[in-house]
Amino acid sequence: MAKSPYDMFATDPSKETDGIIINYSDQFWLKVSRAGGANSKFKKVLADKLRPHRRAIQTETLSEETADRLLREAVVDGLLLGWGTGVYPEGAGSIPGRDGPMAFSRENALALFSDLPELFRDVYEQASRAAAFRAGEAEQDAGN
Repeated sequence: MAKSPYDMFATDPSKETDGIIINYSDQFWLKVSRAGGANSKFKKVLADKLRPHRRAIQTETLSEETADRLLREAVVDGLLLGWGTGVYPEGAGSIPGRDGPMAFSRENALALFSDLPELFRDVYEQASRAAAFRAGEAEQDAGN
């Protein structure tokens, strides 16, 4: 039977806000909500972060460093829901860090994404992909 456009493109609003798991092999996982769609929290967080910089954005004078920092903060505050190792949710709470376990916190997430910009880009790309939040898709498929 042919799939309808609804089968192919409908997303699950609860997944968009409650989040999906992005697995990074068996080492660690991150839980993120969607950057867009039904996730109004992210839209508000991003708008609030950008508002003080509106003039610099309009005049194209916002530095790349500041833009990157604002986006990292918006992702941490509006998309990142948790992280852990092993099986979700039993392994929730910390991931391996440079100097030992890193507990899930805003400060640790900002530091991790600042230290590892490629990880940040991957998380943001996964959170921006509507396909990861489609109705009927398994959470564990994200990022694999």
